[in-house]
Amino acid sequence: MLDKNLAVNALSQAVSFRTVAGNKEAFVGLHKALKSLFPVVFEKCETLDVPGTCALLLKLKGKSSEKPAMFTAHQDVVPADNEQVWTHAPFEGFCDDTWVWGRGSFDDKVSLIAILASLDSLLSDGFIPENDLYFGFGDDEETMGHGAQDICRVLSERGVKLDMLVDEGGAVMKEFLPGMKGLVGAIGVAEKGSMAVRLTVKGEGGHSSTPVNPSPLARLGEAVHRCEMAHFPVKWLPCVEKMLSLVSSELNGVLGFAAKHNKALRRPVSKVLCNIPKLAPFIRTTCVATMASGSEAFNVISPSCNATLNLRMLPGQKTEEVIEILRKAINDPEVNIEVVRDRAPSSIITDSKGPQYSLVKDVLEKVYEGVKVIPYLMVGASDAYNYESICQNILRISPVAMNTEELGRMHGVDERISIENVGKACEFYTSLLSKL
Repeated sequence: MLDKNLAVNALSQAVSFRTVAGNKEAFVGLHKALKSLFPVVFEKCETLDVPGTCALLLKLKGKSSEKPAMFTAHQDVVPADNEQVWTHAPFEGFCDDTWVWGRGSFDDKVSLIAILASLDSLLSDGFIPENDLYFGFGDDEETMGHGAQDICRVLSERGVKLDMLVDEGGAVMKEFLPGMKGLVGAIGVAEKGSMAVRLTVKGEGGHSSTPVNPSPLARLGEAVHRCEMAHFPVKWLPCVEKMLSLVSSELNGVLGFAAKHNKALRRPVSKVLCNIPKLAPFIRTTCVATMASGSEAFNVISPSCNATLNLRMLPGQKTEEVIEILRKAINDPEVNIEVVRDRAPSSIITDSKGPQYSLVKDVLEKVYEGVKVIPYLMVGASDAYNYESICQNILRISPVAMNTEELGRMHGVDERISIENVGKACEFYTSLLSKL
């Protein structure tokens, strides 16, 4: 039987490696630690080479190769800025009676360690899966790199077609929507795309004492404002309809009414949701300015300035359509629009009535008594997207219970995960693995 304390200790050690994408030395150190912490896993599993990366790919031979499944997590973490203000150093791996502290403790090393700890324990007890199992741990998810793509290519070259893939995603949320009190397990069945668009305006620069108004920066500001206020079309995906219908009974007031009648009163409900920042992303593409540059001096007018927008597109929406909406909103031919990064939305929406979803749902309900499990459109990005060419049933779930405050620490100061959650994650993966 799995010892939760061993998993907690392993997570503490894993956090101590500064595995920011590109820091090869840290990944080498982490891999050495994982082999020491989980010797049975690396003895029983075949390690498949993923050239040119620090990704890990393991195969556990099952009784059959007919319906292989895969579990994924990412080893890399975002940098830890302002380290001096952290309660405990972000890469110390500090652990007390309640928390494991540090960058990546939640995102996403708790999944990495819980998967390996669960597998190591099962294998020690003689576990042989019914079907082949694969375990893929990317090294650059946070930078939208190519690690997961390379893992997928290796599997594709071996002719692997996965029956199911489980990656990070929605969590077991304590405050899923305002007014909700019960636990909601949000299983991501699709994810939005992410596009970076750079707006550039050029004009007459010079000294600020003799300006030509409007300056390039002023015109850029107007263009950015118009993009953020652009009217992207509303689109209701079946998984979003089902998500809101399932939680409607626990919501009060206008929000509860809107969720319950999201089909019958589509237009007014859409208007209500578009004015709620937490819900609007589920039914339309969003746009926000995240970066800008111009003059480096307060008294100099820059002849060229630019701003970067991040757009999150709904499944089914094309890049060309988004750019045309921005162009019409800006309505200024002197503003140059350039796509600098483009990752399309999910082309596959996993069936929430299928056996793969039902299996994950049943395990989640077993681990978290009384949880309401719902299909979920991920508004963020994950490595799971990269596996769509070899898997039709992709399920995104981080099996830990989090409130809004805890989720907010994910890329922030004092990121941490409770010891209770480490145990719950292990319980989830142990149960799910044993059924495959």
